[in-house]
Amino acid sequence: MHIHFVCTGNAYRSRLAESYLNSKQIPGVIVSSSGTQAKKYYPENGPISWVAMRLIQIHKLIPFMKPMSETTTENMLSQADIIIFLNKPHYEYARQHLGYNKTNYEIWNILDLDDFPDVEVIRQDEKLKIEVTEKTFEDIKHKVDHLARNLH
Repeated sequence: MHIHFVCTGNAYRSRLAESYLNSKQIPGVIVSSSGTQAKKYYPENGPISWVAMRLIQIHKLIPFMKPMSETTTENMLSQADIIIFLNKPHYEYARQHLGYNKTNYEIWNILDLDDFPDVEVIRQDEKLKIEVTEKTFEDIKHKVDHLARNLH
């Protein structure tokens, strides 16, 4: 079973989900991730955003993370048995730009930092950014745990 997570930059949400599910080491499960705009956001994020790296380090997920972000391709989507779009715009992008028309997906509605109504306040306040990203990771963990239970 191959599970693929898709977000925007493949530097935050999808990387957290991928690393966390990989850490469960479920036999026969391959986990990957990508971002619809990873190449565009690489200059800003680098290989991974600092907020994601912070959480990956705190939760001891470094052995389960991949080293670089990747841009979503048709091939990636065709190889996956289940695709998790971290929110609806990623699904819409896959449909419109990558010809994705299958039914093997879920949409999780996990907000990116830029999706919050008070994004400017979050950007200016590092403590608030940490709080928001920790809550986002808790949401991701809850959904990954539910997915993992259904894989057994």
